[in-house]
Amino acid sequence: MFDSRVLGQSSFLRGLDYFERGMVRSVEFERPWRVHGRVAGSRANAYEVSAELTFGVDDVLRSVSGSCTCPVGFNCKHVAALLLAAADRRPGAPNLADPVPREVRRWLDRWPRLGGAAAEVRPSGTPAPGQDHLFYVIHRSEMRGMCIDPYRAYLRKDGTIGSNFRRFDRRSSWARRNVTMHDAGLLGKLALFADDGFDPRFEWPEADALVELVREIVETGRARAHDIRGVALRWAPPRRCELFWDVGEGGEQRPAARGDDGSSLALLPFPTPFFFDAATGETGVAETEAGPRAASWFVEAPPVPRGAVEAVAAALSQAGKHAPVPLLRRIEERTGVAPEPVQVLYGCEDKVVLYGPGEYRRGPGKDVSAVYPCARVEVAYEGVERRLRAGEAGEILARGGGAAVIRRDTAREAALRQAFMEEAARHGGEVPGALRYGVSPPSGVREADIVLPPLRKEDEQAAVAAGIDFAAQAVPALRAEGWRVEIERTWPFQLHEGPVAFSTSLDPSDTDWFSLRLLMEANGRTFDIGPVVIQLVETLPVDAWGQLEPGFDIERHLAGRTFHARFEDGSWLAIDASRFARFAEAFLEAQGLAGFHRAEAGRLFDLAEALEGCGAPWTGGRALLDL
Repeated sequence: MFDSRVLGQSSFLRGLDYFERGMVRSVEFERPWRVHGRVAGSRANAYEVSAELTFGVDDVLRSVSGSCTCPVGFNCKHVAALLLAAADRRPGAPNLADPVPREVRRWLDRWPRLGGAAAEVRPSGTPAPGQDHLFYVIHRSEMRGMCIDPYRAYLRKDGTIGSNFRRFDRRSSWARRNVTMHDAGLLGKLALFADDGFDPRFEWPEADALVELVREIVETGRARAHDIRGVALRWAPPRRCELFWDVGEGGEQRPAARGDDGSSLALLPFPTPFFFDAATGETGVAETEAGPRAASWFVEAPPVPRGAVEAVAAALSQAGKHAPVPLLRRIEERTGVAPEPVQVLYGCEDKVVLYGPGEYRRGPGKDVSAVYPCARVEVAYEGVERRLRAGEAGEILARGGGAAVIRRDTAREAALRQAFMEEAARHGGEVPGALRYGVSPPSGVREADIVLPPLRKEDEQAAVAAGIDFAAQAVPALRAEGWRVEIERTWPFQLHEGPVAFSTSLDPSDTDWFSLRLLMEANGRTFDIGPVVIQLVETLPVDAWGQLEPGFDIERHLAGRTFHARFEDGSWLAIDASRFARFAEAFLEAQGLAGFHRAEAGRLFDLAEALEGCGAPWTGGRALLDL
């Protein structure tokens, strides 16, 4: 009996499951050590499976060479299931654990296979969905030049390529069942032009021979651009192409091409170049002023950095004597452009449950999920679409009115970032590497400059207070200094920026007492801030008679303290306590009392009148105030 060491643990265990479920449909012994059969797959059709067993000098099973018509193809779970069924056959069947002697095995190995069915050849035509096919990937390799590589892949019913694809191996039994006679001819031609040496390349023919070969491959309907999941190619008539140098964001220049209509094209640098239109999937012969060889040579050029433009331009002027090639573009340099600081706020949620030893997915585990409030500093330059991280290396290109590289003010960028880091640190912000994580930092946290205290269940109140203070104080302060602030939807501290109204009301009780209420209304919700104001009054430095020292600024004393509350839509209300300064002063004059006896109606009137003068109008009946 063979074990998992022969085929591998994964294939053996999955094959054992197939065998125990009765998925093996038939088993035939072609020779004592060669087994053939059919094994059902996940789909309706069964796979054809065969296995050749190899034994060592001690007549012990050493290895298995199995082939299967499934997408895996070699020593898969279906091979394991077949061998398990073969070992479990009726008495008299060859015993896999008791192989015949080597000499007899060599003699039997020369016995011709009789009665075998001829291999079925798939007809040519449009590739049918739901089947494996041979595909041709036309791409450019930095090491191998232009390549056409065959791949075996499954074509899904929606026309996309399945995940289980691989480079074509002509030695696989898959090839005999899935390659058409037309494919066989194309594979032979590709093998003819392939060089399998130390640095394998294709030595392509020129002119009509190459055009006919590429056209044949494209017209199979199974040619893809760049990779196996790339755009499906369609053959098109020759197209006139203009070659030019395209200037990148850093001022580097790359070879490019476009059609007569201005459409962007890619040139495939075969000896006879072909155009590729990514928008339509069309490909065909590219016609250029430079000629085939010069055009292919041009588009293979690597990016030319801005500092090398003059030297390369001089060399190109010499090459231009033999064939017209595009000249490099002239790029000016702009200095004195000030960077605009941009603050990007976003949140990263990480849902993690930790389990102890032996309790994986048993019991609730420990929930260490968290939301990380993140902030990133970027800089924008006038005329440049792309933004950069502050301090990031590289040049940037401004377009419009001619290409120009902007000389970045790196010192100013560093100063802006440092100012932001210091401001964020005052609100508990830290660099991403300084925080602890449940398992590992979620994606997006590593790209942040600052991460505020994460929102976790065990310490959420402190984290909320830090985040609200940052959003309500640091963000407006940076805006006032000229920062642009971009707040993404994932940012957990979206602040309510609508109007806030104050009012005063009175709640009578069954006794002769009244309770004065100071109300704040925002976003359809009402808050009683009387207790909050009284708490603020208790922090004021008063003498034994409840009096403040002359000139004491209550507003400055309360500034920096934030009252916050959350609305049902998830947004937050954040009010700086300095806005309550006049209310606190009114309550201080009333000795901090919010409850009044009917006999103290005069004091009640004085406090209500003071609050109304502070912007909290009386909303009750006038009869009580007139009492």
